[in-house]
Amino acid sequence: MRIRGLIAEVNNVPHPITDFGYLVVRRDEHNASLWYYGFYRNIEQAYEAAVEIGNGIVLEISEE
Repeated sequence: MRIRGLIAEVNNVPHPITDFGYLVVRRDEHNASLWYYGFYRNIEQAYEAAVEIGNGIVLEISEE
């Protein structure tokens, strides 16, 4: 299922992201906030990073 127009607050993003791709974030276990981990153009690399950190979430950045 896709949710159009979903907004997520992600802490510690190092710069404005203007390209399309995949944002990997980690979920803080204490307050459920989301924290930036990395940006990937390839979905397989994004999933790999999310699994590697243990509590990662992959968010797609697109123009839809």
